[in-house]
Amino acid sequence: MNGARRYLPPTQALIAFEAAVRHGGFSRAGEEIGLTQSAVSRQIAQLEDMLQTPLFDRIGRRVRLNEAGRAYADELLPALDAIRRATARVSALMTP
Repeated sequence: MNGARRYLPPTQALIAFEAAVRHGGFSRAGEEIGLTQSAVSRQIAQLEDMLQTPLFDRIGRRVRLNEAGRAYADELLPALDAIRRATARVSALMTP
């Protein structure tokens, strides 16, 4: 992976992570973003593999955001919100 993309995870994995953080689990996150719990789990696993660290603690069938996940969410969620705002602003400019 080249330098520019090395630290840019797949968008779908970021969306799944954000939803899982907000909902506190993979099932409800999946309902929101139109994926199964298993698909959300795979997206999170892909992100964890890229980061080389777990973001959630798995306790039986439940998950809980861990310290690394919280630190990542604290930086990532505002960045995703900034992207949404920028997209909305540009879209509004282009709408007649």
